[in-house]
Amino acid sequence: MKFCITFLAFISFNCFANAPLSLNGVGINMSMVDVIKLKGEPTSKSEYADYITDIFTYPKFEVHFNGDDVVGVYSDSINICTPENICIGSRIQDAQALYGKGYSKSKGLYEFYSKQEFTCWYRVFSTHDYIQKIEIACQP
Repeated sequence: MKFCITFLAFISFNCFANAPLSLNGVGINMSMVDVIKLKGEPTSKSEYADYITDIFTYPKFEVHFNGDDVVGVYSDSINICTPENICIGSRIQDAQALYGKGYSKSKGLYEFYSKQEFTCWYRVFSTHDYIQKIEIACQP
């Protein structure tokens, strides 16, 4: 039995390590056209002149672009999840079981780095051990 539990934990960790970062079905490096095909037209669009050039706002989440590529996704709405089913309202311990301990940046703020996406990571905000916000953050 101990072997099965260890094996399942190993598989879960590898799934994250080999899977692209994604939130609500929107993944890093998707194009604007891909996002619109998947989610429809945003309720609003904002343009910026920095690393993040455009933000598409949808009812429960935001998608950040650099040029035509997704470089971030943010949500604090219920039922928004990662592919591994870590959602707003999940326990932070559940995220740590899947993604590893993570890096604690401050009280309630954790960053989980993927082996596949070197310049992007999940940033998770929690209160009283429950996830309140999830963001995919990237740096140039």
